Amino acid sequence: MTLTPISSPAGPFTGPVAFKGKLRSRCFDPGNNVYSWLAIQTSDNNCAMRADFTYDNVNYTLVMGPNESGTGTTTVTCTKWNSTTTTCSDWTDVPNTGVTNANVAHLYSVGRNGSTKLIGSYALSFDMSLTYP
Repeated sequence: MTLTPISSPAGPFTGPVAFKGKLRSRCFDPGNNVYSWLAIQTSDNNCAMRADFTYDNVNYTLVMGPNESGTGTTTVTCTKWNSTTTTCSDWTDVPNTGVTNANVAHLYSVGRNGSTKLIGSYALSFDMSLTYP
């Protein structure tokens, strides 16, 4: 994942940084209800992505999705559909380049009490492949 600041201040990062964290992604149906990736037969371009990580002893969360105003969405594509079990077991997750604010995510710092503070907006690039189980 690569983050490039698009708002001031630039934030805490000064070049490539490696970190461990948790990545979450969820997709929304036309009624804006969350549903399981297992049900995606082809692709869904109305998905969200969130990364929680710690850098220099500060907790951060990076968020993009349809419920995060001013950010883009991701496209989740099923790459291994099983018609017998009617479930998907392999996916790709990439930024949706066909929307307003494509590739934009918001970076927040997270306080010890769970409060969040917007650090800034970042251009985001990533390409993930996932397999279940």
